[in-house]
Amino acid sequence: MANRAHNRISLIKDEEGQLLSSHEGIDAMLVQHIHGIARETISEREHFIKDLTRHILRLVSSEDNFNLNKPMTKEEVSEVLTEMKNGKASGPNGFNVDLFKACWNIFKQDILNVAKDSRRDKTILKPLNTTIISLIPKQELTHTPERFRPIVVCNVVYKIISKVVPNRIKHILPTLVSV
Repeated sequence: MANRAHNRISLIKDEEGQLLSSHEGIDAMLVQHIHGIARETISEREHFIKDLTRHILRLVSSEDNFNLNKPMTKEEVSEVLTEMKNGKASGPNGFNVDLFKACWNIFKQDILNVAKDSRRDKTILKPLNTTIISLIPKQELTHTPERFRPIVVCNVVYKIISKVVPNRIKHILPTLVSV
């Protein structure tokens, strides 16, 4: 109980320096802050990305590109799950990686199907893409939103899906990056 009270945000300063102590005021201020730091849209990045990428040599071969975009395999999904550390915080659905590892024989085909569907449809199911943002104070007696570090807790299935591609890329990375 003492830990819960210690982790509670009971005061926060708004932009004008006013102290907010009501749950609603603190909530509104933190939501506004998170929206502010995460507000960039794809359309804002698109021009920048196109301009930047036209200056980059094309180093990914057709074979590499095929391998990066092929359907996920059971082996790849199993490898990602094995690499994940046990004992981490539970995702928004209340499950952590330990459950998925313990029940892998039960879950593996369903997770593989979801992973393959997400690659094919180029989207992830909304319930799997739900996250919890937890704010961790950077120092004692923090009263402004900038003094909190946002930590995002994701769903385990989302983590599995999002980790397969980086695992594929690491095999061709030495040919793409020069030192």
